[in-house]
Amino acid sequence: MRVGADGMLLAVNDAALSLLGAETLAQVLDTVIIERLVPEHHELWRDFIARVFSDGSASLDCDMVDRSGVVRSVRLQGNAITDHPDGVRSMILGARDLSATRRLELALQDQEVTGKATEQLRA
Repeated sequence: MRVGADGMLLAVNDAALSLLGAETLAQVLDTVIIERLVPEHHELWRDFIARVFSDGSASLDCDMVDRSGVVRSVRLQGNAITDHPDGVRSMILGARDLSATRRLELALQDQEVTGKATEQLRA
């Protein structure tokens, strides 16, 4: 995705359309990406934007809600664009869906807790 410094979605590829739960570019272009983040991650987004434009790149793990309401854990990687021909201050934003990984981590933690509880009952 190409995202303006104000969070406006300026360009989106097919993979990002799918992640955002959209079928067409018209559904997402000229919308603000922060609207897709869970409210408790809005401040993290603002810090992320500041780091991208001060350091040149940054990453952020957060929860994103697609257009149908599905919540996904994602890792965003932003790289500032300093010389785009249109002059708009923006970044390239990559997004990786971590939802399956997070579910697996939680399942393993639950299994570990259950295993410890079982051991305590046996003792």
